[in-house]
Amino acid sequence: MAKIKFLTDSNCDIPLPLAQELGIEILPFTITIDGREYQEAYSFTPPEYYRLLEASSDLPKTAQLSPAQFLAAFERAYAEGYTDTICTTMTSVGSGTYQNALLARSMFGELHPEERDRFAIHVIDSANYSISYGYGVILGARVALSGGDLTAVLSEMNGWFRRLETYFTVFNLKYIRKSGRIGPATHVIGEMMGIKPVLSNLNGTFKTEKMARGKALAIQGVADFFARRRRDGTDYVILRGVSDVEAKRLAALATEICGYPPVGIFYAGPSISTNTGIEITGIGFCAKGI
Repeated sequence: MAKIKFLTDSNCDIPLPLAQELGIEILPFTITIDGREYQEAYSFTPPEYYRLLEASSDLPKTAQLSPAQFLAAFERAYAEGYTDTICTTMTSVGSGTYQNALLARSMFGELHPEERDRFAIHVIDSANYSISYGYGVILGARVALSGGDLTAVLSEMNGWFRRLETYFTVFNLKYIRKSGRIGPATHVIGEMMGIKPVLSNLNGTFKTEKMARGKALAIQGVADFFARRRRDGTDYVILRGVSDVEAKRLAALATEICGYPPVGIFYAGPSISTNTGIEITGIGFCAKGI
């Protein structure tokens, strides 16, 4: 019977207590703020990071996980007697983390050629960000804990990732302008007129879907995409920033649309909020027609 180790990077935004409960190991990105290094998911909570971000003199810098960090995690799982490691990364479009995990898998194979039939490493490109893909890891871990085999676990996870779509809005354009996801003209006009972007992340690529005037219409715009694109009867997650008011409003709209609440409202972690700002609200869900 397979003994499965679940690994993921800290962009997943799975709350640390929940990850520990489910046996998910989170490998932290290093975040440098004003010359000091921190470990995402371990050095601070998201609200603590929000305060650091707002007070920082420069935009914090995030370092992706190296092949050596992945290799060390694979070696630990191997030493602990696991038969399989499922390593899920943030989208390969936005980071080299996935490629580094693949490289580490090759390195492990070269170091332990005799163990290829006993210890398997499965690397998954989630093609998304934050709790949207983190929830796919949660699903896999829960299947494993309930007695599901490797095939069932991978089927559950890949089914989520294959259909996953994320829509979100931000209420302060400063950070999303710095990250290059909107242009300077949009930033200036948006701030002057109170216009908020409704953005999507599909297959790892950000796109501005529409512009809305004011928070209420922006949240409604996110909910409208959920109403049009959602797959009936499937779970969905809500992403929040510094304030829970907007996230609760989106959760209420989504509940009204599909008839049941989200599985949870989760904080946007440092590597997401650095690029979007701390005033963010979004939704991740399985889309229909895929």
